Amino acid sequence: MKLLLQIISYIFHPIFIPVAGTLAYFIITPKYNPIEEQSGNILPIFILTVIIPIIAYLILKNVGLIQSVFAPTLKERRYPLYINLIILLLVVSFNKA
Repeated sequence: MKLLLQIISYIFHPIFIPVAGTLAYFIITPKYNPIEEQSGNILPIFILTVIIPIIAYLILKNVGLIQSVFAPTLKERRYPLYINLIILLLVVSFNKA
């Protein structure tokens, strides 16, 4: 039972929800988007929502700003939040052009 709950918690981890939502959208509406457009949208979403946060966490851990993946103190929680805010602002500002 514990193994099943761990598998479920990894599958439904918040870091994978944007990619899962995008995949669900493309599965529900396949006739409106060609496969090239779907893959062209899934890859940037995967990079921005999975790869960059994992790399940012590894950098913060190596620098010593975060001690654990759970970030138990408020000071440790600020850095990932700031990084996500910067990424969001960059995406929004480049998307306007």
